Parts: sequence; structure tokens; C-alpha cells
Amino acid sequence: MGIDDKSAIAWTGRGAALEREGRYEEALDAHLRAIEINPKLALAWTNKGAALANLRRLDAALQAHKRAIEIEPQLALAWANKAMVFGAQGQYAEALEASERAIEHDSLCGPAWINKGGALVRLGRHEESLDALAEAIKLEPERAVAWYNKACACGQLGRKAEMIDALKRAVESDPALADAARADPDFDPYRDDPEFQALIG
Repeated sequence: MGIDDKSAIAWTGRGAALEREGRYEEALDAHLRAIEINPKLALAWTNKGAALANLRRLDAALQAHKRAIEIEPQLALAWANKAMVFGAQGQYAEALEASERAIEHDSLCGPAWINKGGALVRLGRHEESLDALAEAIKLEPERAVAWYNKACACGQLGRKAEMIDALKRAVESDPALADAARADPDFDPYRDDPEFQALIG
């Protein structure tokens, strides 16, 4: 690995750290610096896409993930990130396909299982979604979105106790998901349920 490669990886690593702090514009600048140093670094391209997605620039994010995959077709994270953008755009069949490609390349890629589970929920394939989300939670038990998607699936299947438990875990990890649950039609049958109301406030 050359000096430029190390420098590019350092810049995109810095960008990823900034994203975790919610500093998405600064993260994007760091990833762009990495790409300027090494335009063939697939990780920097998919990290750029993640920052763009967090800035709600979804079309540009998708193009960045596609570029990452062109450079390194077996980069599971790029496929998983591409799936996340498709999901945000409401293209759930495409999100499912991209998630499955990620899992083919790396069966331990937690984001891929999360995105697969989320896509299956939105496609109405709730039992299958629970299988995917069980894998996601096994790999990344702290990820609130995995628990949230599990709550959605359980709610649609009429499995109230499991729904409440999963939603509780989701909201404890990310209180903003209470707002999402208030507007999510997956929880319509439970609007007047005291336990549900206690969770979402």
C-alpha cells in the first residue's frame, strides 16, 4: 500500500467518524479529499454516498455507490449502502436485490441484513423480514433501526407482545424513532393501545 493509499484511507476514515457525529457536510468534504487522493478507492466512494444520503441527496448518493461497485464489485458495504438509498427512494424490490448481493459477498454484513429486513417489511413479506432481522440483530444488536423494523413486522403479523418489546428497544436506542412510529401506518391497529401510547409518548 502506497503513501497515497494510506492517506486516502485516513481521510475517508475521518469522514466516517464525522458522520457518526452527525457532521455530514464535513464528512462529505473528507470523503471528497480521499477520492481526490485516490480516485480508485471504492470505500471512499461508498462513504461519500453515505454522507450524501444523510444529506438527503439521494440521487447523488446512488451514483456514488454505483461508482464504488464499479471499482470493487465485491465490496459488500457498497451494495448494502446502495440498498439503503433504494429503500429511502421507495424502490423496495431494488433494495432487496442489492441487500442480497451484499450478503452474497459478506454474510456478516450487518447493514445488509438490516436493509434486507426493511425492504421485506415494506414489500409485505413479514415472516421473511423477521428471519433477516434476526440475523441483523445477532450481528448488530445495538442498531435501533433493526429493532424498529422488527416491531413493524410483528405489528403487521398481530404479534403485539413482540412488537412492543422490539419498539421499546428501538426507542431506547434512538428516541427519534418514537416520532417515526407515530406516523407509521404499520402501527395503525395499535394507536389506542395503552402500551403503544406509553412508548411513543
